[in-house]
Amino acid sequence: MSNIQTAKQSLGRELRALDGFVGIGVDGKRIHLYASAETAPVVKRLRERWGATYRGFPVSIILANRFKAQTHGA
Repeated sequence: MSNIQTAKQSLGRELRALDGFVGIGVDGKRIHLYASAETAPVVKRLRERWGATYRGFPVSIILANRFKAQTHGA
């Protein structure tokens, strides 16, 4: 098991090239993926490959535009 910062960086590298990727962050023991839409390719890839966790850490989807959060989704 890795620490959350390492997991965040790794997940960011995996997903940053996909459409809909806005950013990635950490809050306590949860990784937040900021995406432009719930149907964005970045969200689809996350769910298909890892579901709701990445390297043992829960991942939240936050719909955002330039890191300004609009709504939360899981």
